[in-house]
Amino acid sequence: MQRQGLVTEVKNDLVSVQLLRHSACSNCGGCAIGKAESKTQIVTALNKANAKEGQYVELVMPKGTIANAALIAYGIPLVALLTGLLIGSALELTQLQTFGIGLIGLLGSFAFNRFFLERFRKSKNKYQVVAISIVDKENVEGVF
Repeated sequence: MQRQGLVTEVKNDLVSVQLLRHSACSNCGGCAIGKAESKTQIVTALNKANAKEGQYVELVMPKGTIANAALIAYGIPLVALLTGLLIGSALELTQLQTFGIGLIGLLGSFAFNRFFLERFRKSKNKYQVVAISIVDKENVEGVF
């Protein structure tokens, strides 16, 4: 994923960047981003471009980051729920007890995801959005 944005804050080796919305996004209705005229998206990125506040930057996200996040957020809870349901069914429990075991598996996966999210946040180099270059204002593609 490559996006452009405006640097709003610089802290050590990180920058806060207000993302630009492509002009084509404003009216397609395919997602909530285009409809949210007043909502701004701000991301924290590794500042490899040595950008300063007020400059526009090109942002990249490592390949597979979004797919990994989706797998963690949706895949693990689904597998935990189904595993709990299969265990309850294999033990020939009542439907309510089977549902309870499935729910315990689902809640356990949320706790696991919360733990994994902390590791995800701490592994800056692997999953962190990176500001790779400074973009001239004339070459900026998009609007706020």
